[in-house]
Amino acid sequence: MIEYIILRNFKCFDELQVRLAPLTLVTGMNGVGKSTLIQSLLLIRQSFVSRYFQDDYLCLNGELANLINGEALLYKQAVNESVEIHIEDSEQDFQFKIPQIDSANHLQHVEISPNDYSKRGLFLFEDDFVYLNAERLAPQMDYKLMNPSEKNYSRMGNKHGDKAVGILFDAIDKVADLAIPALKAEAVSTLRLGDNVSAWMSYIMGTKITAKVEKVNSEDLRLTYTMGDIAKENVFSPLNSAFGYSYLLPIVTAVLTAKKNGGVLLENPEAHLHPAAQFRLGVFLAMAAEQGIQLIVETHSDHLLNGVRVAAKEKMISSENVAILYFAVRNGFHEAQHIVLNGDGDLDRWPKGFFDEWEKALDTLIG
Repeated sequence: MIEYIILRNFKCFDELQVRLAPLTLVTGMNGVGKSTLIQSLLLIRQSFVSRYFQDDYLCLNGELANLINGEALLYKQAVNESVEIHIEDSEQDFQFKIPQIDSANHLQHVEISPNDYSKRGLFLFEDDFVYLNAERLAPQMDYKLMNPSEKNYSRMGNKHGDKAVGILFDAIDKVADLAIPALKAEAVSTLRLGDNVSAWMSYIMGTKITAKVEKVNSEDLRLTYTMGDIAKENVFSPLNSAFGYSYLLPIVTAVLTAKKNGGVLLENPEAHLHPAAQFRLGVFLAMAAEQGIQLIVETHSDHLLNGVRVAAKEKMISSENVAILYFAVRNGFHEAQHIVLNGDGDLDRWPKGFFDEWEKALDTLIG
């Protein structure tokens, strides 16, 4: 599990050091470096999967992240051209250093230590890795079956989660159980993955949903949702259902199929969800992190944050297993402040700009 990330001369940061936890919330206004932190991990993942590390190269332009060239990678006010990414887990510090930038190339020479990085069990180098971009796969009439020969950039397929329906179908077809039994939803009595995906989606969305996947032909799958009582057969295509269902399905499926010490990177999981659903999603993610899945979540939602806070207060997650990073620009420098969550769900501070728009609006309204 990643404990620290250190960046030097990387994009908007001259130097950044952040502590991660089983659940890390990455927050802040637009353009302050949140995505840059996640991109540092994505660059390593795509370079590893594409086998560029074998030839000592870092791939800047790939399936998971596109930084165009070395000039976009280097901190603009850097006094030298050395770029570094350090990732520390409980056992070792993994170092990826680009000693000199080639501004015209999307591949950069990189020095890696230790050389046996891929054998250390870090989720960036494991098949259990998941990354879901903020732009999710739109609702479809049909979805494609899994293709085992495709490169495994992410367990959910591409960054849009295009294989989520195929993974769910395989689990239902093989009558597979949850990877972590402790994540069984209260509303069901079995550990069957398909039942629990539907139950957790129902909990988060606040309405009864049953997801069903059937094979249409040798290449295609069809996903349908039953709303309310299954016996009444109120069956809908994703094309005629709330977009939030299609946005949420890959998230729930990714978490419920993750193994202990697996990793899931999520960008804006709250998009297209009602505030109440955002809150319950925060509870769900907190419970998953408490069971040993590392979740790194970029979010703009105070409702999701409050779900995590309530989960800590109700002992669904230890407050020590939550890291809250607030990114901002101060005195011309990009930085990340660590906000501490205590066991009562309280935060040790509320920096200016940290989810304070409601208070500002209320002050204006009551004048």
